[in-house]
Amino acid sequence: MGPGQSTDESPGPDPASQYGEEYYDSHCSQGSAPPYRKGEPHWEQFFDGIADNIVRSLKPTTAFDAGCAVGFLVEALWDRGVETHGRDISPFAVGEVRPDVRPYCSVGSIAEPIEGMYDLVLCIEVLEHVSEGDGIDAIKHLTSATHQILFSSTPSDFDEPTHINVRPPIYWIRHFASHGFAPALDYDATYLCPHALLFRKSSDPVDEEVLDAAAELVRLRTTLFDETQRATDLNIVLAEAVRNGHGLGDRLTASESERSELAAELRSMERQLSDERHRADAREADLHSTRAQLQRSVHEAGLVDARLASIESSAFWRATLPARKLAEWVPSPVRRSVKRMLKSPRAVSPPDARPTLEAPE
Repeated sequence: MGPGQSTDESPGPDPASQYGEEYYDSHCSQGSAPPYRKGEPHWEQFFDGIADNIVRSLKPTTAFDAGCAVGFLVEALWDRGVETHGRDISPFAVGEVRPDVRPYCSVGSIAEPIEGMYDLVLCIEVLEHVSEGDGIDAIKHLTSATHQILFSSTPSDFDEPTHINVRPPIYWIRHFASHGFAPALDYDATYLCPHALLFRKSSDPVDEEVLDAAAELVRLRTTLFDETQRATDLNIVLAEAVRNGHGLGDRLTASESERSELAAELRSMERQLSDERHRADAREADLHSTRAQLQRSVHEAGLVDARLASIESSAFWRATLPARKLAEWVPSPVRRSVKRMLKSPRAVSPPDARPTLEAPE
C-alpha cells in the first residue's frame, strides 16, 4: 500500500442500508455546506453550474451518472436536454430522485456492467466508497460504456468512515490508462473540483509522461485551490477583524465621550463641595463668635451675681431690711411720688446748705 492509500477488503455493513437518509444528512457535506438533501438551494445551484459547464464544453446528448445519489446532476442534465441515466447503491437515494426522472435511475452497484453506450459517463466522488476490487471492476465497466469519462475521487479525505478506498490521483490515472483512456490535459475540469479529470478513449498507447504530467497537473490545481481557499479564509478573518476594529473604535469614541461627561460632572460636584465647605466655614465662624459672646455674657452675669451677693451680705443691707419691709406696705402711688421727689434736683441740697426758716418767695 503506497502513500495516500486506504483500502478495506473486509466485509462491512450492507451498502444499501449504509447509505440511507442519515448518511446524506450527516456525511455528504463539509464546512458550512447544508445537508445533502433535496430542497437545499445550495446543492441545486451547485449542480446546475456543473451541468452548465458540461453542456457548454462537452456537448453530450446522452450521459450516464455512476453513483447518482439523490439525482441532482441527472435532473440538471435532463433540464438542459441531455438524456441522462443513473445508478446508485442506495434505494433511499434513488427514491429521492424527481418523479419525472426517476424511471431513468436504477438501484445497483457500479461494479456491475452498464448497458448501452453514452456520449459521456460521470463518476464523481464514488470510487473511494467501494472496495479496491469493486473499484477496478467499476473502471472496466465505465470505460466500456463511453469514449469519455468525467471523473473525480478525493485523494486526501481519510476522515469520512465510508471512504475505504482513498487513492492518489496517479493510481486512478494508471487504471484508466490500462483500458486505453488517457487524461485530457487540455481540459479544465476544476469547475467540478480541483482533482477532477476528463479521460478520453485513445487509439494509441498512453505515454507514461502524459500520466505523470496529469498527476502533477492535479497536484498543482489542488495546491492552487487550497491556497486560494486559505486566502479567502484569511480575507474573511481580516474583514471580520476590520469590522471588529471599527466597532472597537466606535466603543472607544463612545467611552471617550462618556469619560468627558463624567469628568465634567465630577468638576461640577467638586465646585458644589467647595461651596458647601465655604458655607460650613462661615457657619463655624458665626458659631465661634456666638459662643464667645455667650461666654462674655455668662462672665458678666457672674460678676453681677457676685456684686449682688456682696451687697446682700453687707451690714447696710441687713440694717435697712426693716425699712425695706415697711416700704412694701406703703401704697404704690406714695412710693412713686417719693421716688420722683428723690430724683428731682430740688430735693437734693448742696453739701454746704444750711437750714432756714424763711419762706420761699
